Amino acid sequence: MMDDLGTNRSILLLYASRLLRKGIDKAFVLQFDTDTLVRQNWTGDDAQIAAGAGAVRMRQDHLPITSIFDSLYKTCRDFWSADRGEVTGNFILLFSDGVDDNSHAYLSEAVDMCQKTRTAIYAISNSSKSPFSAGQRTLDELARQTGGRVFFNPQGDHVWEDLRIIEAEQRNQYRLVYKPFDFISDGKFHQIKLACSIKGTKIVTRSGYYAFPRQ
Repeated sequence: MMDDLGTNRSILLLYASRLLRKGIDKAFVLQFDTDTLVRQNWTGDDAQIAAGAGAVRMRQDHLPITSIFDSLYKTCRDFWSADRGEVTGNFILLFSDGVDDNSHAYLSEAVDMCQKTRTAIYAISNSSKSPFSAGQRTLDELARQTGGRVFFNPQGDHVWEDLRIIEAEQRNQYRLVYKPFDFISDGKFHQIKLACSIKGTKIVTRSGYYAFPRQ
């Protein structure tokens, strides 16, 4: 992943400088390997985000292995509150090949914490899409269950197009409300599937919800 650091920095800076709304949006920058390091805490300043991205580098005292699931779990747990009632546009822009070789948490546990904090995973892989890549299947699963997407090997104008897709999905959301006849505020996870009668329509949504009681 360090070979693609320059490319990934430029994608991050493009989003921060052109799509982050000053005075409204906030973002943070994290680096993860075997640990999760805060390179820039919450800010709405694209220059500070650029500085945080510039601080990401290979740590000489660590093996080249990564803990994606641990990082996602801790980030959602520590940066967002799981019991907030408001609808939010939380998302993580994850630069990764999808290979996790050091986590204590399982993929299902990382997804579970994303679900609880209403956080979508948008992943950018610097490789072309391949049906034989286990890492890409992991990214697909993370994105599918949290209501995000995976973008493979974005180049040139496609980078901006991909970022605009994220922007459109996060800025334009529908909140659908229903209550099952046997609803119980038990705090448990319930799977849902949303379909559309119009052929060719793609609906981006989480794979379920938690039945938290109203605050």
